[in-house]
Amino acid sequence: MVCTAGFFLCSVRGVVDPAHVTVFLDWQNVYNHAREAFHTSGEHHTKGQVDPVDLAEVLTARIESGKLTAIRIYRGMPDNAYDPHGYAAARRQQTAWQRDPRVIVTNRNLRYPDGYIHRRSPVAEVKEKGIDVALALDLVTMATDGAYDLAILMSCDHDLAPAVERVVARRATRGEGPEVAVASWKKNLGKSPRMWLTRGNVFCHWLDQQDYWGMTDERN
Repeated sequence: MVCTAGFFLCSVRGVVDPAHVTVFLDWQNVYNHAREAFHTSGEHHTKGQVDPVDLAEVLTARIESGKLTAIRIYRGMPDNAYDPHGYAAARRQQTAWQRDPRVIVTNRNLRYPDGYIHRRSPVAEVKEKGIDVALALDLVTMATDGAYDLAILMSCDHDLAPAVERVVARRATRGEGPEVAVASWKKNLGKSPRMWLTRGNVFCHWLDQQDYWGMTDERN
């Protein structure tokens, strides 16, 4: 039996137990907002890439008695038929990530419009489909299964808010169960985006430029 308060887990006898932390990364959202926060739009496409293991470790280090048990990455995968170079690069990147056994990657093929030609058609026409659904399902299902004590979700996509609210409501109703927090990049200037819930909010871990420079990954 455990009690929780502000991400601190303790047994009824007062002995601190490790809080099993799972970090959920909406990868394209993490990348795009890093570019918006710390780079200009014209900089090389590698700017904004971070090492997901370093990112997850930094977030978990902020949790007293936190133990990082899983890093779940959700990303759109280029189609080899439309973009063989992007597909090969994404596969190499994913292989590098998965050298750490805690990393679990969920891919969904990107959707291309009819007549799409790589390097000629607008990149904006290529869309991610199913990423939000896959992440939301895992966040809620794993909470129900007791697969984590604390989930930290890094995404500013408000389509994911209902899943976060479901985990929060479950804990509020039962008086026990896993907690959830969010994370976001903190800009040097201007308002920094974060996920907002319909009612109330969960704690947000802000990562500033100093945090960012410590986890950048500029491999092409």
